[in-house]
Amino acid sequence: MTGVPRRPPSSPLHPVSCESCDAPIFFAATAGRKVVPVDAARRADGSVAVSQDTAGTWHARILRSGEEPGPHEHRHMAHWATCRPLAADLDRATRQLAMLTPPAEPDPLF
Repeated sequence: MTGVPRRPPSSPLHPVSCESCDAPIFFAATAGRKVVPVDAARRADGSVAVSQDTAGTWHARILRSGEEPGPHEHRHMAHWATCRPLAADLDRATRQLAMLTPPAEPDPLF
């Protein structure tokens, strides 16, 4: 066991469907042991380097500007960046959180 949270078994060759948009995705673990959705298709402009370890676990890391993937890594795109319904949900949640955040200074009338 790698200590990575469980998600549906998936890979770039055997993706699952995104629940929000039905796009083919797979799940990969970050260095911080979080599991993130990644688009199944390789992309030359992808900002995520993906590799598989000997136990079969997929790993993802963000590429810095100008950085190339390692010899056993491939470029993909984080699904957060391509899923329109998910982006709309995140944007809505951010706006709702902003409404719940108290103002920095108290109202001068009180």
